[in-house]
Amino acid sequence: MEGWKLQQLNRNFFDPVAKHELDVLMCAEIAHKVLRTDTIYNILTQLVKVSSDYQNAFKAEVIGMVVITDYNNKTYRVSDIDFGMSPKSTFKRKEKDVTFVDYYKRRYNLTIRDFNQPLLISKPTEKNTRGGQDDLIILVPELTGATGLNYTMRGDWI
Repeated sequence: MEGWKLQQLNRNFFDPVAKHELDVLMCAEIAHKVLRTDTIYNILTQLVKVSSDYQNAFKAEVIGMVVITDYNNKTYRVSDIDFGMSPKSTFKRKEKDVTFVDYYKRRYNLTIRDFNQPLLISKPTEKNTRGGQDDLIILVPELTGATGLNYTMRGDWI
């Protein structure tokens, strides 16, 4: 950036000498995100196999993780796990109770296979809260993908 004699303004760099009023100015920003092929459900099933206290191990692994849902391509930060809820639990949708299994089948044509998995809780972001959405967001691990690198993966790179 110094070679081009650009000056930094906030996070962006600009040429203070060039006149851009008559020309086209292009700004390109590159962002990277590591998307893993495993789901949160895969993480749960592995911990059930290897840990005698899989619930605490699962919480330690997943709480704070940013996850992505394939059906709407949105990311969420997991804030808690509810082992008392499952995909057979119900929630209010248009004044009637509907199960998560039925909702995802009707809305996205997705079939949930394990009816005993716990559900992930995500608090709404500040942006969502300002927009009027202050309800907790409930996610099904089977339909939720992991992002980022865990400690084992980071260790392989170092």
